[in-house]
Amino acid sequence: NWSPAGDSFTESIAKDQMHMWPDMSSADPDDVLAIFWDEDADELSVKRYNASADTISEAAIQSLTYTEEPANLASVLMPNGHVYVAAASGGTAIVTYDIYTGITATTDVYTGGTGVRAPGLMRLSNGHVLCFYGRDGVVYYKRSTDGMLSWETEQTYSTLTSITFPSGTYIINEV
Repeated sequence: NWSPAGDSFTESIAKDQMHMWPDMSSADPDDVLAIFWDEDADELSVKRYNASADTISEAAIQSLTYTEEPANLASVLMPNGHVYVAAASGGTAIVTYDIYTGITATTDVYTGGTGVRAPGLMRLSNGHVLCFYGRDGVVYYKRSTDGMLSWETEQTYSTLTSITFPSGTYIINEV
């Protein structure tokens, strides 16, 4: 029964972003984990639905500045059950987290710039993770081979004369 869970998400969904995944840290296959960006509160949080108790718990990940830009949140489910999260904060950084039984901050993909938009995460079949993001009309990416604890040198994916990220969420699960 999803009605109690639905009642919890009464925040404005026009700008809020949410990604839902099975909660692989739970023994109950019906439990759900949601990564939720509350635009009004400028907060990224984890909400967990416990199906057997029919309850929802919430834990803040981080306060983030919402930039009024779409698609500033990305997540990917890893084979080990962890959910990796990347979020653009205030157009100046791409911050990353590993969500499993708790919330672990990992190494930020990018910091100290301006115009950073639309992160996307891709899990490769070898377990590596790519993070794509736009900045100043160029799409960049970095690769992590160690669970987002470190990132290799930034690479240019393509140079564009102008770039527009349409509304929506970009999730690429596997290559």
